[in-house]
Amino acid sequence: MEVMAIKSITTADVMLKTGRDLLPKSAIEDFLEIRSINYRNILDKTLAEYTIAEWLVCLKEKVLLESCLPYISQKIDIDPLTPGFFYKGEMLYDVTGIDKLFWEKHRDWFEYFRIKIQMVLNMIENDPGIIEIRHEYIAAYRKFTKD
Repeated sequence: MEVMAIKSITTADVMLKTGRDLLPKSAIEDFLEIRSINYRNILDKTLAEYTIAEWLVCLKEKVLLESCLPYISQKIDIDPLTPGFFYKGEMLYDVTGIDKLFWEKHRDWFEYFRIKIQMVLNMIENDPGIIEIRHEYIAAYRKFTKD
């Protein structure tokens, strides 16, 4: 069964705003303290200008998720084990860390990622030697599909 990414409901006007326009003041202050170009770019670039690096930071930090998940899901559709910054499967692992309140408001996204994660678990179980993936990722995948 092929499950494809959900179409984004992010409007064009949102894509032309920067992280400074959209993030709460506390997040902006936190991002300014971190010495990373990717964090600075989130504040200064428009969402339309974000690269994979900025979207990965958004996913890791759990910010701008309504705009971030459509982009992330496109990558997951191509390869469910797409790496994040470091490891194979990291992108899906970061998805498992999104809080339940977000998922309660976005059941369609939860179901999409639950199915994708279950597909990965099936791949691992069917051929455990061929897919090298961190054990904590597998544990998080299992927990996510049971919630």
